[in-house]
Amino acid sequence: MINKDDKNNPFVAYLKQEGITPGDFAIIARVDNVSVYDVRKAHFRILPKSFVVAINERSGDGKGEGVASAYENYREALRKTLMNKK
Repeated sequence: MINKDDKNNPFVAYLKQEGITPGDFAIIARVDNVSVYDVRKAHFRILPKSFVVAINERSGDGKGEGVASAYENYREALRKTLMNKK
């Protein structure tokens, strides 16, 4: 098993950088807490659109897309790790 809730997750890094708790981000993005947890654990394939919009609104245009792109790269790296694990 690999750790999917660590410093390598760009969404988790964003929350830490901004000093936002997962529960607070759920309110900011108008989603349930479980959605934030699922992204922290890399359960979502891509960063939800509501997250991108919320990040842009709070941190400036383009920041949400940057986190989303980094999240996709992070998840692909997890996939490669899992595929190579024997």
